[in-house]
Amino acid sequence: TITGPTNILGGTGILTGDLSSSPMTVSAGTFTGSGSVKSLTVTGGTANPDFSFSTSSISVGKAGRLVFQVGGILAGVNQSVISASSVSISGKLAIAANPAFRTVMGSTITLVDNTGGSKVFGQFAGLPEGAQVLFNGMRYFISYRGGAGKNDVVLNRPSIVSASVTNRLISVQDKDGPTRASFLPFGPFLGKVTISTGDINGDGVPDILAGAGIGNRPHVRV
Repeated sequence: TITGPTNILGGTGILTGDLSSSPMTVSAGTFTGSGSVKSLTVTGGTANPDFSFSTSSISVGKAGRLVFQVGGILAGVNQSVISASSVSISGKLAIAANPAFRTVMGSTITLVDNTGGSKVFGQFAGLPEGAQVLFNGMRYFISYRGGAGKNDVVLNRPSIVSASVTNRLISVQDKDGPTRASFLPFGPFLGKVTISTGDINGDGVPDILAGAGIGNRPHVRV
């Protein structure tokens, strides 16, 4: 049993069991595998955990990178998940997805299962709350407030939406009813506006098609 610190300074370090008494630091190279360590600190290089990995705390510095393998939505079975009671993030996020992987609208992928009571400190580089994450032609939105405790790191695929138009104002509702956004597609135009929905660009998210009626030049916006 290793109880002292474990340092990865280059190459690839593979975890295949329990090192829950050993703090792990990745300064360069790659750390991968499944099991547990006392803590994981990524100051540089890459942490690419296998489908099941746990630690008391994880800290990813600006020069570090976390890679998550995604082949399904079952955390720890066919999708990487890190379980930690303390989470601090400022490095990069990468998704390594099976090319055949697809999810239904409204699904959630859990990346970090925050088992502690504190919120996630920081965020992935360039990915604030609600930022888009694209892979396999699908659009997700990242949240650091996911899960039952409102402190997991998750990727949410948008729910099926509907759209309605009243007095030229288009309103977008999610599947549970609340209005997500409202907008005037043709500015001050006072004529009739008609709409339809469909996945125009094939990203799995419904798009809104708006057409201007009499009183405006032929005009369609997506």
